[in-house]
Amino acid sequence: MQQHALGYVIAEIPAAVIDQINILQATMLGMRLCTEALLTAVATHCADIMNSASCKLQAQVLFDGNRCPDLDYLTLATLGISESNIDCQAWVKGDARHTSIAAASILAKVSRDQTMYQLDSLYPQYGIAKHKGYPTRAHMEAVTLYGPLPEHRRSFGPIRKALNNEG
Repeated sequence: MQQHALGYVIAEIPAAVIDQINILQATMLGMRLCTEALLTAVATHCADIMNSASCKLQAQVLFDGNRCPDLDYLTLATLGISESNIDCQAWVKGDARHTSIAAASILAKVSRDQTMYQLDSLYPQYGIAKHKGYPTRAHMEAVTLYGPLPEHRRSFGPIRKALNNEG
């Protein structure tokens, strides 16, 4: 998919940010950042091709879930992208309904797995390559034994509990 895609963006929102704004708002932030980066790249490329300062871009943007993120339309307007030219659609179970959402889901999962493999090489005692950061019994036992990592979300119940047991 990466080789054949015209473009894609993957946002990685750090655990500390998720802890500050909550998981839903962090998800919306990631979707917003990716969308704005792609729209900016397309508008810039279009303007370059047309030899003009801006391009009249029309875009349909599909999101997996029940809401669309709030885009920064003021910034997009400076690139000639008006709110009325962006059709944002949220689709519950969108990965089963739209191949573009399914592809984005796969790209995100592969990226997350790569991050987990990197963490596993830094912290092999946690067995992250096996559980990929999901709260399996083995993962929670490692957290109990070795303590939470900086990459763990402090707002996640089992991690919060582990931190309270340390003090």
